[in-house]
Amino acid sequence: MASTREGTEAGLIIASLGLFIGYHVWLFCFRGKGYKVQTKYHDFFQAGKLARSLWAEACATDEKDAILGVQQARNAMTACTYLATISVALATAGLTIVFDDAKIERIRVLSVNDPIMRYLPGPPLVPPTVIISMALGSLYCSFVCFAQSVRLYVHTGFYIRACTSRFNPGTLRVAEAKKVAIHAGVAFSVGLRLFYLFIPLVMWSVGVTALVIASIIMTALIAYMDHFDTTSDPDSDSEEEEETREALTGQQQQQQHSVSANGPVIELTANSSTAGTAA
Repeated sequence: MASTREGTEAGLIIASLGLFIGYHVWLFCFRGKGYKVQTKYHDFFQAGKLARSLWAEACATDEKDAILGVQQARNAMTACTYLATISVALATAGLTIVFDDAKIERIRVLSVNDPIMRYLPGPPLVPPTVIISMALGSLYCSFVCFAQSVRLYVHTGFYIRACTSRFNPGTLRVAEAKKVAIHAGVAFSVGLRLFYLFIPLVMWSVGVTALVIASIIMTALIAYMDHFDTTSDPDSDSEEEEETREALTGQQQQQQHSVSANGPVIELTANSSTAGTAA
C-alpha cells in the first residue's frame, strides 16, 4: 500500500507541475518557431517581442523618439523593481517557516490529511521542508530575473540614446539595441512565470489536491490571458457587418442607376412643358 501511495502522489505531482512547466516550454520554445495552433490566435509573448523590437528600432533611429524611449525604459524599470521587491520580501518572510518546527509539523499534518491521499497509508512522499524550499526558490529565481530585466532596461536607455547621438562613431548599432530590449522583456516574462509558479508550490504545502487544483487553474488562466483572438478585434468587421455593408452598397448603386436613368426623362418633360407654354 505504501508503494501505491507513493506512486499515486508522484503521478499527481508530475502531472500538475508538468502541466504548468510544459505549457511555458511550449510557449517560449515552440510557439514562436513555426508551431501554430490556429492562425487567428496570437500570444502576447511573441507579439511583445516584436513590439519591443520595433520600439527599440524606432527610438534608436530618431532623436526625438529617443527621449520617449528612455522614459518607457524608466517605466519598465520601475515595474520590475516593484516586483523584485515583492519577490524577495515574500521569500525572506518564508524562510522563517523553514526554521520553525511547529509550522513544519502543521504543514505535515495537512499533507497527511489530504482529501485524495488520506485513504492511503504512509507518510507524504515529499517532506514539507522541501516543498517550502521549492516555493521560496521560485521567488528567489523570480527576483533574479526581475533584477536582470532592470539591468537590461538600464542598458536599453543608454543604447537608444547613444545610437542617435552625433558622437556615435558607428560602433553602437540599432540591432544591438533591439536585442537588449528583447532580452529585457524576456527576463521580465520569465520572472513573472516564476512568480506565478510560487502559487501552486505554496498550495502544495496544504496537500497534493491543492497542488492539482492550483496548477490547473493557474495554467488555464495564464493561457487565456496570454492569447487573444484576432477575430474578436473591435476594429475588424465581422462577416455579418461585411454582408450588411455590401447589401447597402448594392442598394445605393441601384438607386444611383435609377436616378441617372430617370434624369433625361424628367428633363425632356420639363422642356416639352416649356415649349407648350411658349406656343
